Amino acid sequence: MGRRVFWALLLAALPLLPWGAQKAPPPPETARVVFQGNASFSEAELLAAGGLPAPARSRLFSPKARISQSDVDLAVEEILLFYRRQGFFEVEVRRTAFGPEEAVLQVEEGPRVFTASVAVRLEEGGGGEAALLLAPLLGGLPLQEGAPFTADAYEASAALLRNGLAEEGYPFAEVTPDAVVDLGAHTASASFRVEPGRKGVFGEVVFEGLVHGEEGQLRKVLTFQRGEIFRLSKLGKSQEALYRTGLFESVILKPRKKGPEGEIPVVVQVKEGRHRTARVGLGYGTDEKVRWQASWETVRVGNRMVNAGVSLRNSSLERQAAFTVKRPYWPDRDTALAGEAGWAWLRLPAFEYRSIFARGGVERALSPRWKVGLSLAAERVFHFVPDEDFVLGGGGTGRRRGTLLSLPGKATFNHANDPYDPRRGFILAFTAEPTSGAGSSFVKTTAEGRLYLPVGEDRVLAARLKAGGILGGGPTGGIPPTRRFFAGGQSSLRGFRYGVLGPLAEEGKIQGGKGLLEFSTEFRFPLSPALTGVLFADAGNAAKKPFAAGGLTLYSDAGGGIRFKTPVGPVGLDLAFKLKRTPVDRSAYQLAFYVGYAF
Repeated sequence: MGRRVFWALLLAALPLLPWGAQKAPPPPETARVVFQGNASFSEAELLAAGGLPAPARSRLFSPKARISQSDVDLAVEEILLFYRRQGFFEVEVRRTAFGPEEAVLQVEEGPRVFTASVAVRLEEGGGGEAALLLAPLLGGLPLQEGAPFTADAYEASAALLRNGLAEEGYPFAEVTPDAVVDLGAHTASASFRVEPGRKGVFGEVVFEGLVHGEEGQLRKVLTFQRGEIFRLSKLGKSQEALYRTGLFESVILKPRKKGPEGEIPVVVQVKEGRHRTARVGLGYGTDEKVRWQASWETVRVGNRMVNAGVSLRNSSLERQAAFTVKRPYWPDRDTALAGEAGWAWLRLPAFEYRSIFARGGVERALSPRWKVGLSLAAERVFHFVPDEDFVLGGGGTGRRRGTLLSLPGKATFNHANDPYDPRRGFILAFTAEPTSGAGSSFVKTTAEGRLYLPVGEDRVLAARLKAGGILGGGPTGGIPPTRRFFAGGQSSLRGFRYGVLGPLAEEGKIQGGKGLLEFSTEFRFPLSPALTGVLFADAGNAAKKPFAAGGLTLYSDAGGGIRFKTPVGPVGLDLAFKLKRTPVDRSAYQLAFYVGYAF
């Protein structure tokens, strides 16, 4: 009897054992979601509102996504919320079909609610001055009579009133919004109750959490001074400026309600971060071949704000060891002292040389966009070896070795919207470097402009024009070879090797020039959310005469590339084909690797 019970229990348990268990079927999935009945918003807008993936533009770069049924049901709730925030309070969204290839969401939008009236009420005791400040804000409220009643406009109107008062000396203004919706009439009446609070100017500034910082220098970083009318925007700009020092992990600026009559004290709460960093990088480029670099930097020396660092770079074109130091915000917040010294080896197709150098000077921001700099520099060229295809040229008597003293100056106007991936705006840069030594005196100048134009959605047309000229110094032979103009390379004409373009001497060998003209145009377009395509063309050359375009032999190239989006900016490569070859570089194409773009 006992054996029979044992075998009966064993047979009953077999389905529960691991080898007897059946694998649960996978949850149902679909390839895409489509909408029916949506008139006010596009399918792309509704997919984004529901957190659903958009159809892939290219299966090569964006594999076809699968969407689970639970994700679709969650998206229905998000899309309902989206519609209601846009004023469709009677909307209905439901899933009517779900298959392996397609899920269908049926939308019944219903009537939209419009704004019947907008009222702003200033609490008693607010003062006539606050009323005057509110008056110009009313016309700019995002929520206007007769317009659709949306949650975004409703919330943004309250924020605009609050921030508008805070920008004019009322940091503690309170705005209480209220709305009455009449679904029968499809209208809404909005009102905003405003309590401006007390007005004041910037008062005492107190730093909290500062251990090693140089408080006197940090006060120069702030964009406001005691006694100025309180403005909210200056708190935001000061926060950004303090972050840029690299000293802090977090920065919070808070106005205090308690303080002397008419003053608004400010507390700056900071948390110090790591002030030393070490970096190592490895890469490859057609011009430089294998390259590596290493650096060590600090943003504080003792308790003083001093940026100092040591860097090493090595490639087939360049080797350099340099020490840099910078004293920011001295003597004021818009000025900095900077210096650099080191050893360099540079190898161009025309020659190679070694030198030691030192430079020091001042940098100043004339405005948020205009920056200028002026330095005193010295370079000692102690080793110079010309290539067999290079001549000094021009019958000049320029020396190959010697000491060069110069006074380089630079001015930059930056109106681009992003330093690494600009999509609109422009940049202008001008340099002038008076130089004396090696048997000649001259001034090397350059002017460069970069333009970025948005073309439709996520597409950018970029253009660059650069011109240069060396004034004085006699014929080309009187200019030290290390200061002459050469063209070619991945930041110049991408289809040519670095420095292979320029005027040729009578012997047909590279000579270099006293002028430069380069032009590039580039079209950037999305291939997927993480990948951007690039089509480009470059043209230019170095010239015998400064800024001379007449009689200049132009070389050109064209090609394409890709960029991957990364946390440090776009990374990718360009493939450029020569449209006209030079005897010095007979290859058909060049491949260049980038962090960012060519310009």
